[in-house]
Amino acid sequence: RAMTIADPALRSAVDNYAEAISAISVREGQIADIDREVLGAEGVLIQKVTELLRELSSRRGHVLSRDFARTLAEAKWQSIVLGTAGVLIGLFASVLVVRRTVRPLARIAGSIRKVAGGEKSAFIPGADLDNEIGDIARAAEVFRQTLVDADSAREAALRALAEQRLAEESYHKLFEASVDGIYVTTPGGTLLNANPALARMMGYATPQDLINGIGDIASTVYVDPAAREQYQKLMARDGTVRDYEYQVRSRDGTVLWLSDSATVVRNDEGEVVRYEGTVRDITDQKRAE
Repeated sequence: RAMTIADPALRSAVDNYAEAISAISVREGQIADIDREVLGAEGVLIQKVTELLRELSSRRGHVLSRDFARTLAEAKWQSIVLGTAGVLIGLFASVLVVRRTVRPLARIAGSIRKVAGGEKSAFIPGADLDNEIGDIARAAEVFRQTLVDADSAREAALRALAEQRLAEESYHKLFEASVDGIYVTTPGGTLLNANPALARMMGYATPQDLINGIGDIASTVYVDPAAREQYQKLMARDGTVRDYEYQVRSRDGTVLWLSDSATVVRNDEGEVVRYEGTVRDITDQKRAE
């Protein structure tokens, strides 16, 4: 009881234990008194022995009480130490998780945000790791490269479109300004397109008037239908004609000599879909000959 114990519950347990030991000593004293009265001299000896036993028991009780209190205190501190150690280990494990998982993921997410924001050259960290973080980083790198490739393809398509438009504009200017007649026909002889020079050559005000005024070329334009057949044979055999001469009949019935140079245009299956060519009026040259 002389020990200082701060914990109230522990103090109460120690006091109860000491009181129990003291009660035992009292009972032993009462038994000794009875023995002395009954046994006389022998009882005196028994009393002395009993007192010695009581003293020994009391001392032992105090020792046990002190040891019990110390054991409880040590157990309490041991629990505190173990609990504190567990908390520290948990914090250390959390730090490791943050360093090994959360931080790399945060860096990868930051790089992805840069890529999505237009910074296609942003570096994706962790792609060299052989774990789940590395898998995520490599997937992010694929995403980044896909965006880069898509941008490159889009830029290439825009350049191609611009070049195509420029070529079309150049062709249109050449088509409209050419002094030679330019035409596009089907293999069957239907006129699909013509330039102003060809329309004037054939006696029409506009290319559309020419297209509307001509039906089958072989029967309405060619003076000799056999010349059209020969033209088609050359195109089928060679895919082109150069300075092929034949006679045509203009809108007012005037016969003209034309020099024709044309090529075959095929589709993806290799089928002939149209003829594209240019013609020059060589009537004066033929008359001079």
